[in-house]
Parts: sequence; C-alpha cells; structure tokens
Amino acid sequence: MMMILFAGYKGSGKTTAIAALTRSLCKLGKEVCTVKHIHGDEEFAFDEKGKDSWIQVRSGASTVIAVSKDMIYKVERFGRNRSPFEALNEALKGLSVDFVLVEGFNKELSKINVKTVICAKTESEADDLLRVHRNPLFICGELRNRMTTYHGVPVLDIVNDTEKAIRLISLS
Repeated sequence: MMMILFAGYKGSGKTTAIAALTRSLCKLGKEVCTVKHIHGDEEFAFDEKGKDSWIQVRSGASTVIAVSKDMIYKVERFGRNRSPFEALNEALKGLSVDFVLVEGFNKELSKINVKTVICAKTESEADDLLRVHRNPLFICGELRNRMTTYHGVPVLDIVNDTEKAIRLISLS
C-alpha cells in the first residue's frame, strides 16, 4: 500500500487532484482508498440532515453502518482518548488497497516523510509547502498555468495528465 499526501491550502485543488488520480488508478485496476481529514469541531455527516443515517450518527452509537445495493458507509466514533491520526492508522490496518490518497494530516504525515503532492495556487503557497514537504512527487494546482517545473519539482495539470502523474508516482 502506497500512501500519498495531497498538501495545500484551502481551494488549491487537493480534492480535484485526488478525484482525477483516483479515477485513473481505478481504470488501471488499482484499489484506492481516499481519506479526508475534517478540521475543527464540525459535525460530520455522510448523509443528508434528517435522514436515517444522519439521525443514527447523532444518536450516540459508537458505529453506524449504512448499506445500499452497491456501497457501504461506516462511521465510527473513536472518542477523545485517541487522536484523529491514531484512529486513521488503526482504520488503515488490514486494509487491502494499492493506494491511500490523503487530504489532511499535513503535520502528522510530514513527520514520517510520506510521499507528497503539493497543490498550490501561487509561488508563495508552493514555497511554504516545500519548506515542510521537502521531497514532493510533483506540484499541481494553478501553478500549472505558469510553469512546468518549480525549484526542480515537476508542475503538471493532474486533471488532464494523470498518466504523467502516475509515472512520477511509479518512479518513486
């Protein structure tokens, strides 16, 4: 399993990049898990307000599983005795996937030197992120409109050139 962090500020294209790469990897027959870190004290809902699964999550159940004809959603409360990152690590154990694409957990994942894609709108954003994530696979986001490399790191349009992104990932 290869974990790849998508690091960037709000609105930098992280979700767009993850979705594009996920579509391409799945077309190649790869199993992909995506992770989204929900910041702050927002209530998390995977269903519409007022619907059954929404009510069940808020009822206090430690685990809620919703099953449709071709999908399963699982919400598990891990309480205050573990950090969100510890809960994520536990959830990933035993998971049989080829790739885990993560949006969030920048501080935690930068400490373990996970493979990273920088999503940046400006050179300033890229500089800030490159100080923390020193060996990124590539940079994507609005910078792609102005350059093909930045400080020696490839810059690409991940939505329209996922093949190049996959090659760069494969070389790492």
